[in-house]
Amino acid sequence: MPTYLPNNPYHGINAHLHSVLQTIEDGWSEFHGGHVCHIAEAINALLPLTFLVAIEKSWQFRDPIDTEEAYYSAVAIRQITSNNQIGQVVAWLELLSPSNKRGGSGEAQYHHKRAQALHGGIILIELDYLHHTPPIMRRIPSYPDGDEGVYPYNISLTDPRPDLKMGKLRVYGFGVDTPIPTIEIPLLNDDKITVDFDAVYQRTFTSLRAYSLRADYDQLPQPINAYHPQDRPKIEVVMHRALKK
Repeated sequence: MPTYLPNNPYHGINAHLHSVLQTIEDGWSEFHGGHVCHIAEAINALLPLTFLVAIEKSWQFRDPIDTEEAYYSAVAIRQITSNNQIGQVVAWLELLSPSNKRGGSGEAQYHHKRAQALHGGIILIELDYLHHTPPIMRRIPSYPDGDEGVYPYNISLTDPRPDLKMGKLRVYGFGVDTPIPTIEIPLLNDDKITVDFDAVYQRTFTSLRAYSLRADYDQLPQPINAYHPQDRPKIEVVMHRALKK
């Protein structure tokens, strides 16, 4: 008999749900839009009054790409000018999708847009919750390729200021049944915000019954071989935890 729970029994990413979202047609799109909206709302509550947040057209697209609706959404943090006008983009957040990661049909376009933003001094936050596909940046160890020192999920923050050579890259890797990191995002001058991405994820999980009903804790997530051998016992621990609830 299937076991479903309204709340996420995992600390952090739900391995059962994300296995389904990466194996069914357009499954990731189902989750992507809602999660981006919740991230935007969380950031909006944290911003100083000299900034605003907006949901804008992503650099990423779905397959096929023949309509405007084929694009994902992204989160932009913009400066508010002295005369209360919406100004330039200060920071940009992308929730990465399978087709735009390494080897995907949208990889080249994404890298082009990414390079333009970084050369323009925009701070970039990239959330990668997809363990089936290699990371965007080749300097980050690849989970599906079995690299050493690897995590199934990661968040990267690239601050290209004062220029790309002197800028900083921070990568926050995290594993199965581990909370998603809380990350400090720099803005302009000394302004910054601290975002609890785990709290936002848990909100998204509980926002629609469609997510909880895709995670049956009586069964291992499939394909289970997409998770490394050292991570599978962690998944089984969560399954036992779920069955006791």
